[in-house]
Amino acid sequence: ADNLRKAMGKKNAALMQKFKDEFVQGAVSIDVNEALATRIFDLMAEFAGYGFNKSHSAAYGVLAYWTGYLKAHYTIEFVTAILNSEIGDTERMKHLTDEAKGFGIFTLPPSINQSDALFSVDEFKGKPCIRVGLSAIKQVGGGARAVVASRLRRDGKPFANLFDLTASVDLRAMNRKALECLVMAGALDEIEPNRGKLLANVDKAIKFGQIQNKAVTLGQGGFFNDDFSDEQAGIYYPELDNAEPMPESEKLQHEKRLVGFYLSHHPLDRYRRDWEAFANLPLDKRDVTPSRLYKAIGVIVSVKPYQDRKGKQMLFGVLEDFTGKADFTVFASVYEQYRHMLQPDEAVMLSAEAEARDGSLKLLVREVVPLKKVRSALIKKVVLRIDTDDASQLDKLKEVRELFEQHKGETPVDFELRATVGSKSETLKVFARNTPIEAGDEVLNRLEEILGPDNVKITG
Repeated sequence: ADNLRKAMGKKNAALMQKFKDEFVQGAVSIDVNEALATRIFDLMAEFAGYGFNKSHSAAYGVLAYWTGYLKAHYTIEFVTAILNSEIGDTERMKHLTDEAKGFGIFTLPPSINQSDALFSVDEFKGKPCIRVGLSAIKQVGGGARAVVASRLRRDGKPFANLFDLTASVDLRAMNRKALECLVMAGALDEIEPNRGKLLANVDKAIKFGQIQNKAVTLGQGGFFNDDFSDEQAGIYYPELDNAEPMPESEKLQHEKRLVGFYLSHHPLDRYRRDWEAFANLPLDKRDVTPSRLYKAIGVIVSVKPYQDRKGKQMLFGVLEDFTGKADFTVFASVYEQYRHMLQPDEAVMLSAEAEARDGSLKLLVREVVPLKKVRSALIKKVVLRIDTDDASQLDKLKEVRELFEQHKGETPVDFELRATVGSKSETLKVFARNTPIEAGDEVLNRLEEILGPDNVKITG
């Protein structure tokens, strides 16, 4: 009987069939009709294929209703609670913050003065947002609780500088590594935006904090004494030693490594208009055509060289864009040609065949182009949209013309003039082919300032 139960639990149809004769014969031996015994066994075999208790079904139904209701009516609180249940799983946290973005809910970076230990609901410019909790930063551990506990002792008084932080928290809970990780994740940006400068002063700040902590144990006031102000306690904070700012690429790498997703901005942000104009394969797409050559634009997340059967080097890697990730493969002949471009954190355009397999996108790379060279190779024209019913936009055309005169180039310009005719909105296309311009970021950014970001596009 126990072996039969195990076979049912493992949904092993072949093993179940072996027990059928034994079951039927045993039932007949105790005066059970053979046809009835066979029917009973067949029911058990069917249940072994897939069976679900009614009590479980009812419980799951209620749970699905509750969670669906909470997600619909208390979306930000629901997502925040789920994030807290997934702390430590960077892939899940990224998926959840991306999903929240789809609901118009944005994620604020960690802050020593604003964050709790866990994810929390906060506000930015009057809109509810999710604030990253300090314990979501890798290697911070008990340091998150130490910071929050210190803020509570100070009645919410914000930390003024790095030395104020190390003098106030229990350095037994927040060690050097935890402090460095807080800095690299951007949790101290509000008191000093130069993360390189903060990192260069970590040792100095910890020594200062240790002196202040020692004063506490000797009864000379400090972070356990609420009656002492900084001036009364005789605390004078040192100046931060100067240091070079941390490069943007390094900041983003640290954020991704420590939290699992980018906090300051996405490394593709500077290429967003190129991604919109030239990429025809968002990496969340699964409906792809075999053998078709697609253009995928993104940042290389990771690479893994591999030796093929002939002893030649090939490559496996992961590409990420604004929508998701895809695994890519580069065979030896292609890898030899483009290996210098296929490095982590490089922004590239991959010409590749695509396949959706096991719920994920797989790319077979045929060509690699550095993203900084894509626009000059593929751009066909700049499109400017003008609303002729908006007098302020018409007034700005003079600025546009002056910009054209200052930045003559080789890229044609098209105007899309929108006007209301009767009750209908009409669009008239005007080709200004005798006024080609430079299509660099400087010119396009200036055009967006004049006409608005939604009214300036490039096409390929």
